[in-house]
Amino acid sequence: MKLGVIPFLTIGDPTFAESVALAKAYVAAGARHLELGIPTRDPLLDGPVVRMSHERSLANGFTLSQIPLFLTAVHRSGSISSCLMMSANSYLTSQDALLAALSPGDSILIPELTLATLRQLDQSPFQRIHQLTAFMSLDSNAQELSGLRLDAIYLAAVRRITGQADWNLLDLSTTIQRIRAKTAVPIVLGFGVKEPSQVTAAKQLGVDGLVIGSSLVMTHHEQNADAAVARYRSFAELDR
Repeated sequence: MKLGVIPFLTIGDPTFAESVALAKAYVAAGARHLELGIPTRDPLLDGPVVRMSHERSLANGFTLSQIPLFLTAVHRSGSISSCLMMSANSYLTSQDALLAALSPGDSILIPELTLATLRQLDQSPFQRIHQLTAFMSLDSNAQELSGLRLDAIYLAAVRRITGQADWNLLDLSTTIQRIRAKTAVPIVLGFGVKEPSQVTAAKQLGVDGLVIGSSLVMTHHEQNADAAVARYRSFAELDR
């Protein structure tokens, strides 16, 4: 089974133009999906590496109005879909322009929206989201997936903040089985992805995608875009 290996980057890190160029470089390297971090001054789940990428982006002038511009630029570079991980406040502030900019394969991921909240989406300020990826933790109740209309599920593979803990394969396998019993939508794993060998583990777990986050952000910041793309390729080449 071929797994989707998905690079993460923060829009505007360190500048808007450089983040667009990096996204295009990942696409040229074979990426067909991107996870895009939307900068906020209070990242809810991110570890220090991604949090600092938000700070760099904001310091260099990121605004929510840049999201549609970014999506347009990246979509022109090839057949690509994007998942936008953003805070609830960022979505509500920019929803008109954001929803208009989404392509059919794109989706929105708002970690604050629990499965219980998603079950009442039609009665919430988020009712206009029709391209939705649900966030789940290892402790989420998979029973609440029944009847939800989702594009995908993003499963946090560790119980701590991103980049700060190792996988427990038994916990992951048990959670994935519970999800599969309730829905057939794609499952994407993220958090705690540090080494290319985890591509093999993810494939054995039977998920559909694997997000490489802090590892790529750190490589890009400490070295350069070429090094980040090479790092991405070291994961993707195991996906055969």
